[in-house]
Amino acid sequence: MNLTHLLASTLFLLPFQYPIQPHKVPLRNTFVVAAESVIDQADNINIKSSDDQYEPQMKQLKAAQATLTRMIDEDGEHEVVDATNNLIFAISACHIQAKGNAGTTQCEPIISRARTGAMEAIDKHKSAGAWLDGPPA
Repeated sequence: MNLTHLLASTLFLLPFQYPIQPHKVPLRNTFVVAAESVIDQADNINIKSSDDQYEPQMKQLKAAQATLTRMIDEDGEHEVVDATNNLIFAISACHIQAKGNAGTTQCEPIISRARTGAMEAIDKHKSAGAWLDGPPA
């Protein structure tokens, strides 16, 4: 075997040793705007409010989430919906704790992390109330 054959066979093995990360397909703008709406509505929910105030807000948030879910068209969009579902679950769980007078100091950081995860999923962040490109800081 000459040096050329040896080099060629080694190059053939490189992709298996060093996997190439798949290219992330950009999300559709309308889908991103719908995800932003879910995150914005989640931000407006007061987890410590009474059920009379909380339930209509949560109903509106779940309607926005249902719209986002119906919009799924590509694989990357499933990840966004999963991230916003995590955010909604964290809010619901924290509200239940607040109703039970258990305190929310432990669950509020979970909501914050879920919110950050949702923003990372759409590769956006908020600054001074405006949505900007790029992951949250």
